[in-house]
Amino acid sequence: MKSWWMNLSTRERAMLFIAGGLALIFVLYQLIYLPLSEANASAKRAYARQAEETHETLEALAVLQLHGGASTEASAASTSSESLELLLSRTASASGLEIVRLQPGNGALTVWFDRVDARTVMGWMLNLEANQGLFVTSADLREADSGAVLRGSVAFRKAAAS
Repeated sequence: MKSWWMNLSTRERAMLFIAGGLALIFVLYQLIYLPLSEANASAKRAYARQAEETHETLEALAVLQLHGGASTEASAASTSSESLELLLSRTASASGLEIVRLQPGNGALTVWFDRVDARTVMGWMLNLEANQGLFVTSADLREADSGAVLRGSVAFRKAAAS
């Protein structure tokens, strides 16, 4: 190999150096720069999507908190004859939500979802607070696989009659 290299003219060696340098630049571009720039763009898109979802959730939370104190005795009394399990099951299916599990505990009922739309869940919770006399005691909702849907649980309690 060394004898082959020595037999090349200076011009041929320079061309091989230039070709080798260009090949190295091309490989670095393909194997390092492009994947990093795509990962950066993907992270920016994910951040923008999460920021939008956070903004929507905070707006819905503000509305939920605004209506949270608006539960009246009449709305609490209107649901007193219907069990909490039946009420949650009925309203969830009417909203197009599929309940995976209902878990009673400590005077509350926890509803488990597997794959639900975030806006649908928020609308359902707002309806329950504003019209049914229930309030959310805790919520643990996480992004599911695809990002547009959630999974997790929401715990409800009937509003105490004053």
